[in-house]
Amino acid sequence: MQLDRLTNRLQEALVAAQQTARRNGNPEIQPEHLAQALLAQEGGLFPTLLTRLGVDVDSTRRRVHDAVSRFAKTTGGAEPGIGRELRSLFDRAEAARDTLQDEYTSIE
Repeated sequence: MQLDRLTNRLQEALVAAQQTARRNGNPEIQPEHLAQALLAQEGGLFPTLLTRLGVDVDSTRRRVHDAVSRFAKTTGGAEPGIGRELRSLFDRAEAARDTLQDEYTSIE
């Protein structure tokens, strides 16, 4: 994952996802952590995109929150790492960025 090639908003969401995982005692940052952070961004693009797709954003927020609350918890204070599923998601996003010849990876 190339952090320097993520938009500022996506970098902010990734940091927020990491903070949520840490607060929850989750050993890995999962796509649901990122989705929760993107849904919480003030004026963020993610809720707008979901609405345009006909997705109920409030229901999605609840479902994502419930999913995050069910993740495994650990103690010991270790920083959560990027989980396999989130790494795969970023790999696909970076491939799409390259195909589109964009400079940065964004949420869309």
